[in-house]
Amino acid sequence: MKKAALLALILLSVSVSGLFALPADLQSELSAKYEKQVLMLRHPVWSNSQKYDAAGNLIGHADPEPWTTHGGVEITKIRLAGDRLELEGTRCIYGYNPKQKTMLPVQLKDKTKVKVQIALPTPLSTMAEADAAIDRVFTRNDEELIDSVPDYWRPFLKTLHARAGKPDDEPAAKQKMVDLPTPREAAAGKEVAPMKIDGKLVKAPRARFTPEPSFTELARNKLRAEGVVVLSVIIDREGKVQRPIIIRPIGGGLDEQAIETVKLWKFDPATKDGKPVAVEMAIEVAFNLY
Repeated sequence: MKKAALLALILLSVSVSGLFALPADLQSELSAKYEKQVLMLRHPVWSNSQKYDAAGNLIGHADPEPWTTHGGVEITKIRLAGDRLELEGTRCIYGYNPKQKTMLPVQLKDKTKVKVQIALPTPLSTMAEADAAIDRVFTRNDEELIDSVPDYWRPFLKTLHARAGKPDDEPAAKQKMVDLPTPREAAAGKEVAPMKIDGKLVKAPRARFTPEPSFTELARNKLRAEGVVVLSVIIDREGKVQRPIIIRPIGGGLDEQAIETVKLWKFDPATKDGKPVAVEMAIEVAFNLY
């Protein structure tokens, strides 16, 4: 059985059409093309009322947020208003579905309304110009979404994208990780590969400070989300967590909470022949509602 494309239910594709539409026809074409579609913001932020300049830059300050909670917008209305495009919609929250092994929308009773205004450099005359303006603010495909997310999300999303159209039992490509060199090694341009824990030659690190993660209000009170986030990390020779990446997410903003939490964890480092070494290992961060 072949899998659907990663963003089949996240970014509903919109083909370029109406390249030579007259200005009077643009409003109806915009509505037909974009309304009821889900678009993903390139830079998800907290604000529910966002304004962008003609280059696609956010006007003013707003705190960045996870793409799983503040990225997706299902467009309910789009309006051409002279020197700007106005889009209205509802937020789409995404969680990981372990059965389908992909990110899917989570149904909420109370949907948050979002307004987005995009300034136009010149009055629109074609649908191609409208598409270009929207593309400066929203992603259109898998590759653009992957480029827009933080580094710790990219291996996981690349794996989902690579699996699209392949048999379920075909293994995904393993992401290569390297350790952070010591200052002396960095000065010499040396890169150190982390070791694998084998229980004999390389002894595993021992956790000595592992605070529990905090829930966001959205995850606890609205999503009622819980589960285990699996991360691949490097425990360096000082027992610090380096370069966490997501192996199995939960979604709903909990993955970012897990990342921030493990950065605080401390270990007695792994050892080989009695000396501290860096190792690559998987760790689990559990979110329990009760």
